[in-house]
Amino acid sequence: MLSSRRRWLKAHTAMGVLHLARTAPILGALASTPALAVEWNAAAFDARSLKEALRLWGIAEAQESKDIVFPSAWDTAENGAVVPLEVRSDIPNTESITLFADKNPQPLIASFDFLNRTESYVSTRVKLGESTLVRAYAKVAGKYYLGTKQIRVTIGGCGEYEVGAPLTGKPSGEPMRTRTVLRGDIAEIKVLMSHPMETGRRKDAKGVLIPAYHIRNVTVNLNGEP
Repeated sequence: MLSSRRRWLKAHTAMGVLHLARTAPILGALASTPALAVEWNAAAFDARSLKEALRLWGIAEAQESKDIVFPSAWDTAENGAVVPLEVRSDIPNTESITLFADKNPQPLIASFDFLNRTESYVSTRVKLGESTLVRAYAKVAGKYYLGTKQIRVTIGGCGEYEVGAPLTGKPSGEPMRTRTVLRGDIAEIKVLMSHPMETGRRKDAKGVLIPAYHIRNVTVNLNGEP
């Protein structure tokens, strides 16, 4: 199977190369071809500020463009550890797309190179430490173009408090959602509730752990009766 994959790679010259923080092992199949070898910019991936990461990656300025889109990126991510992200550049001859998250401890997420005019489209999973602006820089003929997407990261998957938001204790105000399916005389009801919740792992502004707070009891009434 491996030899078949290598033959396929040699037969198709339109290919992309990607740079991902701390994920070199997944590139084994591509790195076997010397022409696809790329230089690892460790300093940029290790940078602790957006400004420094951009500088080390060689992005001094960029023009905002509506041709860089996020086709199905979520506005709200319930699990910041695994956030699906799609980016597409409709700018002709896009050479690469590089992703940054403003508030991540290390803002540079990944970079994808496109060879021989392949479709400049990326579908990946990223890790976001808190609610943040995600930036996609498309490189075209040595110039950079910018598209952005604001993504809100919540705690506990219930959409009540934003990670990184001030500890005001104010709920998000999102409405309760229900879905009902009738199966004969039985109604199956699924409810998505917005409620306070703490994992017990988050710290307040003084660095003190906030006590865990979970829902323990839920009461459901039908026509005023339990």
